[in-house]
Amino acid sequence: MGILNFLFGKRMEAAKPNTQQPLLSIKNESVDWRTSNAHLLLLSRFLYAQKARDAYSLQWDSVLGEPSKDAIDRFISEGLLVPSSLSAKLTYTFKAAEIKALLKEYKLPVSGRKEQGIERLVTVVPEEMTVKVAHLDIMECSSEARVIADRFVSERNAEKKSAHANSLE
Repeated sequence: MGILNFLFGKRMEAAKPNTQQPLLSIKNESVDWRTSNAHLLLLSRFLYAQKARDAYSLQWDSVLGEPSKDAIDRFISEGLLVPSSLSAKLTYTFKAAEIKALLKEYKLPVSGRKEQGIERLVTVVPEEMTVKVAHLDIMECSSEARVIADRFVSERNAEKKSAHANSLE
């Protein structure tokens, strides 16, 4: 629990019995995500392509103070999370060996890194690649959200470095 306290700025308090209402009865008041470390941390999870459903969990719900699905839906409705590019979806979905197999299937050069193979596939057979990942709900940060999430991650890393340096002194 110590790391969560550090990440979200909570002070250590004496253990108190849990008298709060169950999580499912959370008020539906809108949470200001711009001032919530938990929401910013969730947003930063989408700096790289992710399935939106993979972020739905009770652990997130308890830290966010609202269902994670609601927070993600708000990010989507505000344009902070957008569907990933075809390249990002292929990167998320396929391993390097699978990309090489696809390259062989389409009689394309197999040499190079995974990203280079994906670029060849997207350039030469974009329709076929789109069909392979069309069913996935993979999202990532918009350019605006990327700036916000990058700044949040940088600030947290600076805090960790400072805490580490202080602990060594």
